[in-house]
Amino acid sequence: MHERTHKVNAGSSKPRRPAAAGRSRRAAGFTVLELLIVITIIAILATMFAPRLYGNERREFR
Repeated sequence: MHERTHKVNAGSSKPRRPAAAGRSRRAAGFTVLELLIVITIIAILATMFAPRLYGNERREFR
């Protein structure tokens, strides 16, 4: 029969996981923090440019 050999990590008692295993869960979508940052940036940009856009329309009606 074939003998199975096990690799032993010298500095750790935990078995090593493949690097891709941690990323597969994250690749499914965005985190809440990332969404909040994007929404905050859009809100800041909207408050900067909305008065310029809508301010011109009010002046035209007078």
